[in-house]
Amino acid sequence: MIHQLGLPTWFMSLSAADTKWIDLHRILGKLVDGKDYTDEELQSMDWKTVTRLLQSDPVTCATFFDHRVQSFINNVLKSHHEPIGHVKDYFYRVEFQQSFTIFCNMVRQQKMMTGQ
Repeated sequence: MIHQLGLPTWFMSLSAADTKWIDLHRILGKLVDGKDYTDEELQSMDWKTVTRLLQSDPVTCATFFDHRVQSFINNVLKSHHEPIGHVKDYFYRVEFQQSFTIFCNMVRQQKMMTGQ
């Protein structure tokens, strides 16, 4: 990307709030525990259970996070509102830290406005 388009305009790092994502916990409950947790059970789930679910299925967690990143890119960054300018191109990579925390590093190329 740098060779073809030049230096990126933005560098962005996003991290998952996966311990707060009740919808992810619901999915993991079905996949890992084979259980349909109720809303009340999900809201009152203790830290140990949440982290056990997250660590039991890193592929589902990464897929879920990737979907959220794609939604953020398409619904916010590339929206007609262009909150930080017109996105010309972008590249991102999803990775895990040693503590099993998932994050995304992204570089963006922004179309420069006339007169800049």
